[in-house]
Amino acid sequence: MDKVISATDLLNMEYTEIPYLLESVFPKQGLAAVGGSSDTGKSHLLRQVAMSIVSGEKEFLGLKLNSEHNRVLYVSTEDFEIATSVSLKKQQAELGLTNETFKNLSFIFDTTDLIANIESQLQQNPHDLVVIDTFSDLFGNDINQVNQVRNYLHQYGQLANKYKCLFLFIHHSGKGTEYKTPSKNSLLGSQGFEGKMRAVVLLLKSKSDVNLRYFCSVKGNYIEEKMKTEAIELVFNDNLCFQATGNTNLLEEIKKPEKENTKSEVLKLQQSGFSQGEIADRLGISQPSVSRILSGKS
Repeated sequence: MDKVISATDLLNMEYTEIPYLLESVFPKQGLAAVGGSSDTGKSHLLRQVAMSIVSGEKEFLGLKLNSEHNRVLYVSTEDFEIATSVSLKKQQAELGLTNETFKNLSFIFDTTDLIANIESQLQQNPHDLVVIDTFSDLFGNDINQVNQVRNYLHQYGQLANKYKCLFLFIHHSGKGTEYKTPSKNSLLGSQGFEGKMRAVVLLLKSKSDVNLRYFCSVKGNYIEEKMKTEAIELVFNDNLCFQATGNTNLLEEIKKPEKENTKSEVLKLQQSGFSQGEIADRLGISQPSVSRILSGKS
């Protein structure tokens, strides 16, 4: 491809809208992210996405899935061979598909020379998706330094552009975001990470129902504004798979009931003589969040 392209050539392209891999959520090409706390099931969600792509499914969570090559590369830094095998078997049982169905889903566990290894796979066969699980394990510098983060992500963006595929990063949400309305600012670290992403989804866990999750599109450069104000309600089952309930919730409403319940629990525990640190540990929230509640600032 020429390094300089005229506006006339761009206007002559056949596209009239952005092509999506997952309709109205993830574009077919570029960088995107799924964020959330460490116990929401982000890895399981993206393995399920990968399995749906390679098995030729046409929908995921009720949204149209526009796979072209039915091939996915998954880079895993947290779960290695045995743990991944066990998880895949549970998800496979839920989906009811044979081992052979997943021959186009490949995993990289050794991240030595990662960029070169990814490019080697993309050169051999076109892929719809490359999953990076997780960003923070691979990025070796200060996550709060915008330029360092953007420079690191640039190499992945170059690969996405060269090989016409989507790179989807798993990332963690920051501390103290549990009471806030879900937003792109919930991601850990500097704005450098979020700024490089064309789309960001947060996967949130309900505190009132351990099996309930919320799929929140909080950033999408090309998606309808409605998609960024509503969350898709999901059920997470014992086979580590997600199913859409058919319900949606306004993002600003998701945390309100949980916030009020948590405030009540914090006050009860304080009256019982527990320290702020003990309250935080018992409720699974940060100590600064406990402090804000007790000071009336939250």
